[in-house]
Formats: sequence, structure tokens, C-alpha cells
Amino acid sequence: MIRITSEQATDGRIVLRVEGRLIGGSTVALRDLIERHRESGNALAVDLGGVAFADVDAIAFLRAERRRGTALRNGTPFITYALEE
Repeated sequence: MIRITSEQATDGRIVLRVEGRLIGGSTVALRDLIERHRESGNALAVDLGGVAFADVDAIAFLRAERRRGTALRNGTPFITYALEE
């Protein structure tokens, strides 16, 4: 189960707050939401503070997003370590 909420930060970025487990279909849901915002021309940040677990596909996706310029914030120690390349 995953919950994704969005808000506009004071710097104009759209912040997507993710809570739950990033696995399978939940990663697809996050990808689709990021793409919709990107197509609208919005700068993005993803707040990972509420992510308890991310599978290998989710980590690969988040790494790719970071390379595309998406800011990844507030990762737990597990997520932060997993995102190291």
C-alpha cells in the first residue's frame, strides 16, 4: 500500500510525499505521477521520509529520477544507503 500526496513548495517545486512501500505497482503509480508533473513543466521533489521499504526496481527507478533532475529528499537511512551508486 502506498500513499502519494502533492503540494507546491515555497520555491515553486511540486513536492510528492510518498508513504508506504515502493514495490511493483506502487512504483508504477509514482512514475506515472512524476511523468504527469514533468509534462506540465513543473520542477519536482520527492519526499521519501515515509517510505518504509523499496524493492530493487524502485531503487533503480529513483536513481534514474535523480539523474533526470528530480530532487529526492528525506530518505530513511535504508533508502539513502540503497540509493548510493
